[in-house]
Amino acid sequence: MERRVRAQRRDIRHLDTMCFTPFRRICHWGPLTAIGIIKMITAMTIHCMNMLLPKDTLGGKLNYGIFIALAGLTLYNFLSSMYHGPGYLPLNWKPCKEKDCQFLQTCGVCHGYKAPRSHHCRKSDAY
Repeated sequence: MERRVRAQRRDIRHLDTMCFTPFRRICHWGPLTAIGIIKMITAMTIHCMNMLLPKDTLGGKLNYGIFIALAGLTLYNFLSSMYHGPGYLPLNWKPCKEKDCQFLQTCGVCHGYKAPRSHHCRKSDAY
């Protein structure tokens, strides 16, 4: 009985290694849903484009090329934002124009100006 429980635990741990380091951020319902939506929209658009402009014509080839390039850029930007994140502000950052300071909030943790729509990171102690 105890051997069976250990074997089951080992099998469960093996499932955790399926999402190893490079793909760990993708193996979640949010990114997988977004990638699925991008894939479905791309497939439906290609299907509709095939009815309007066949691939045989010059206009069809140009249309397909531009659309595939834009769909690829969409996927690239999504994955890039997921892996690299938005970045951070240097300590004691100030806007270039002094009059813009009146529109900004200050951070309660580091007492510096916050960029619009940003929050102080609890994990890395940065914006």
